[in-house]
Amino acid sequence: MRPEIIRIICLAVGYLCGLFNTSIIIGKITGNDIRKQGSGNAGTTNMLRVMGPVYGLIVLLGDALKAVIPMLVMHRIFGSVTAPYATGFAWPFLVLLWTGFGAILGHDYPFYTRFKGGKGIATGLGVAFALDWLLGLVGIVSFLIPFVITHYVSLCSLTMTSVMYLLVIIAAAVYAFGPLPVFTTADLLEVAVICIIIIFLAFFRHRTNIAKLRRGEERKTYVFKKNQTT
Repeated sequence: MRPEIIRIICLAVGYLCGLFNTSIIIGKITGNDIRKQGSGNAGTTNMLRVMGPVYGLIVLLGDALKAVIPMLVMHRIFGSVTAPYATGFAWPFLVLLWTGFGAILGHDYPFYTRFKGGKGIATGLGVAFALDWLLGLVGIVSFLIPFVITHYVSLCSLTMTSVMYLLVIIAAAVYAFGPLPVFTTADLLEVAVICIIIIFLAFFRHRTNIAKLRRGEERKTYVFKKNQTT
């Protein structure tokens, strides 16, 4: 099978899995539609504010796993297929990345809600863990440090996403230009383009929050204290 077709399959499978929004599913089970409360966003932060840390954690894990699971499955199926120019572990890495990218797109732009979805941060964290668990841990640390200081989830989310995916680009550059190159220039370019798009999507989906941060109107979020939901 041609590598281009495999990329499309990975993207499509990731997108379909990304359509499963954990907060909407919990809302149907509990009869508590999160989209009609708080900020109206079907994501971890709004779930935390409205229903508390337990449900917030469930949504975080669910939205992360919907990226991790298809990425591992696609890696199992297509990871051993060699692309025309890929060497070493470049191709398996690309299989993971394309699938994860699809999951983020599915979460951000689900067709069944007229492409109005979440912001993809938890899903993006899941993608990072599937790429490398150390990358995921770095992402969590880069979220927690500014969160303890500011309690602005939007700022922490953008910091985490930027750190994780810039590190992916840097790592790909090392793999391409290091002493034992296992990525080609084409591999590096492909990884960089996908990661830049993921970072851009995070900022684009947070554009309202960014405007509020600049005006000093963004709400703070607390894990074990009562949050303002309106």
